[in-house]
Amino acid sequence: MTVYEIIFEYLSKNGFDGLCTDECGCLLDDLAPCCSESLIDCVPGIKKTAIEARERGMEVDDDCEWIMVPAVKRRPPMTKSEQEGVMEQDRKSLELWLQKTQEQIDELLDMPNSWMNNLSLESLYRIKKEILGKLKEVTNE
Repeated sequence: MTVYEIIFEYLSKNGFDGLCTDECGCLLDDLAPCCSESLIDCVPGIKKTAIEARERGMEVDDDCEWIMVPAVKRRPPMTKSEQEGVMEQDRKSLELWLQKTQEQIDELLDMPNSWMNNLSLESLYRIKKEILGKLKEVTNE
């Protein structure tokens, strides 16, 4: 097995997109095109679009479509039970949000109507009905 193959296999198995240094970056499909001694300084990298990088405050040359940034080891893909745990947590969060929103709408409906010039009672009842429908979906009732 060559050093190239060892590096490629490690990066692939651990979810990295390529290699990078402060000066450059390369993707797995064109790994180490520079073939220089600076390869010793390379670290695993994650590909970011230029737009995404700029949004995160990184400097990107105007002619670049993407950059490679140093990465911490990526977490392996979630197992099915981990995914289900996250989905359950998201479901509970959504359920709490829907219940809170329903309570807030109920409070609005109980208030005098004079303050609701631009918001009709019909709209509030429609929103409440939609929330109740979503709440039933989320709670599987």
